[in-house]
Amino acid sequence: LFVIDEVLTADNVRGMVLHPGMVYERDGGIFDHIFEDAATLGYVRVVESENIRWPMVHRRDLAVAYALIMEQGRAGDVFNVATNNGVSVGKMTRAIAKRLGISAEPVICDIQTAVDEIGSWADGYALDQQMSGEKARRLLNWCPQYEHIFQEIS
Repeated sequence: LFVIDEVLTADNVRGMVLHPGMVYERDGGIFDHIFEDAATLGYVRVVESENIRWPMVHRRDLAVAYALIMEQGRAGDVFNVATNNGVSVGKMTRAIAKRLGISAEPVICDIQTAVDEIGSWADGYALDQQMSGEKARRLLNWCPQYEHIFQEIS
């Protein structure tokens, strides 16, 4: 948080910040752990609860948002970048599991087990998060192309 404040108030740069949602693509990004579980365990796991929600943004839409802020942004601008706000982790993992032809029923994994296996980043998997990219759409004319996550991952 303090680093963000430094970036936004620095005199010698045009400091701007993008806060992306969970970055995904059809076969990777935030879903890498799901594909690893499918390959090694034959099923998928979710951390803490399948009712946890994540804001999602496709990697290509995020790249466009970065380009737009560089072209149009002003010093001090801060934008959230998400095309899908608060998508159920359980619904996403079920869609991926179905596509992969494995059991769609996710296995619940506690935070400590996830941290032990993949590191402290796993705490983030258990956060129920929502954010909107509406400000970026309105002020940067950001027009995401990957707004239908279930069409992308199914």
